[in-house]
Amino acid sequence: MTLSYLLLTPEQLKSWANKDFITLSSSLPSPLPKELEDFDWLARLRLNQILMDARYQAWSLRLIYIHQTDLEPPTSVGLIGFHSPPNPQYLRPILNNAIELGYHIVKNKRRHGIASQAINDMMQLAAEDGVNFTVLSISFANIASQSLAKKLSFTHFNNKEVYIEKNESVFYKKNS
Repeated sequence: MTLSYLLLTPEQLKSWANKDFITLSSSLPSPLPKELEDFDWLARLRLNQILMDARYQAWSLRLIYIHQTDLEPPTSVGLIGFHSPPNPQYLRPILNNAIELGYHIVKNKRRHGIASQAINDMMQLAAEDGVNFTVLSISFANIASQSLAKKLSFTHFNNKEVYIEKNESVFYKKNS
């Protein structure tokens, strides 16, 4: 399985945020899966972050593509992105020089190792930029993602006084 990642431009995020899927899909290697269209709120959020801080562009939202063969166009199977540039103030009570990562894999592609590989690839990207830790904040209800974090040797940050968002568990791992 070969994955690649397309860092979305502000123009692509704007098309997505405005639900202009024709314009967005025309700028992508393959159409955006229907399941991801509902993430227009996330595209809007990430676009606003870029407009407020241009440094965030390099860390923003990426589409995850899987390549089946060299003869077929890649297929979008999810999204992944960092929540901010490295070492944001809100993570410092937990760890210094860390970055938070979020992801979503389309339902029919889950449990195929895509999330594991994508998380590891993004951790490598962060490490190459000198970021020491990656943080995942995962809903208490999302047992599958919590299990994945443990499988990938993330450590549960077990301090109920410090959290990123209520009703979420925080996991971290040193980038290597």
